[in-house]
Amino acid sequence: MPSNYSISRILNVDDNDGARYAKSRVLKHAGFDVIEAANGEDALRLAAGVLPNLILLDVKLPDINGFEVCRRLKGDPTTQAILILQTSASFLGIPDKIKALDGGADNYLFEPIEPEELIANVRALLRLGKVERELRDVDRRKDEFLATLAHELRNPLAPIRNALELMRLLDPVVPEKQEKARQIIQRHTDHLVRLVDDLLDISRISQGKINLVNERVALKNFIGNACELSAPIVKSRNHIFTLDIPEEPIWIDGDSVRLTQIVANLLHNAAKFTPVGGAISPTAYQLESNLVICVSDNGIGISEDSLGGIFELFAQVGHAQDRVQDGLGIGLSLVKNLVKMHRGEVCVSSEGLGKGCVFKVQLPLAAA
Repeated sequence: MPSNYSISRILNVDDNDGARYAKSRVLKHAGFDVIEAANGEDALRLAAGVLPNLILLDVKLPDINGFEVCRRLKGDPTTQAILILQTSASFLGIPDKIKALDGGADNYLFEPIEPEELIANVRALLRLGKVERELRDVDRRKDEFLATLAHELRNPLAPIRNALELMRLLDPVVPEKQEKARQIIQRHTDHLVRLVDDLLDISRISQGKINLVNERVALKNFIGNACELSAPIVKSRNHIFTLDIPEEPIWIDGDSVRLTQIVANLLHNAAKFTPVGGAISPTAYQLESNLVICVSDNGIGISEDSLGGIFELFAQVGHAQDRVQDGLGIGLSLVKNLVKMHRGEVCVSSEGLGKGCVFKVQLPLAAA
């Protein structure tokens, strides 16, 4: 028997002594470490205390039915990664199997179960669990790497900025070529700062380290700040910029800095992917109990098959011909996460390549 199965611990939950004994005997003979529970409460207690690799869970239990036990296990961060193979002593029907799978069970078997079928299902689920653990470990290492990379990149940026400011203070009047070189350093340093800040925010969100400072925020304030932040790139690319927001005050319960960041990232994205001299039109309006913010442009657009993945981390769809670099594909993923943290939604639409696109953010209004 392969060693990776023999060290796996299985919690066998069944109130029928004979059925529980038969299944435990089969599993032990196959080399598994088996512990038992005869009711739902004991199953929940043992699962949290022992953290078995897999739970063989009968549906009919004397206190809590197996569907509810499964739901609680999958809803608890401590036990949600445990694999659950749900069983039933009688054929309850396909709706029950669907109910079990929708409730979080990883598979469902009807008894009587042949020993070979039981062992084959357990082994298959354990293989699946091993792959999931490896993927989670890779994802965790990725988050740690991003956080470390962002911090290491950020460390030299402050001295570079300070040195540039010191040069301007010590020698404010310089030849045109020298001033042009300083502006290039300034522009690319600012670009790098923005990339590093986005990278840091993504790593913080993935590790649950971002906390919103919620307050009543006026639409005019945070959208005005966002326009101010994106003004340099809009001006440098000679875009036609048209802002259309209501005159009357509209209020949001949220983090002013993060709301500004959401809109600024959308404006910055529109500016990057709209050719020089193009048009960018941010608008806002109230729709029932929500605030809707739209950022429209007549840029390179998005193909239909790319719309679904535009908000994924590191997604790169399309490339502006006059841009040497279009970023790391972080900004829109950050927008999606921050909007979600504000209990809102974000979506994008485009009529196709070369036809521009519209990003729409919907946020709940502040309570009256």
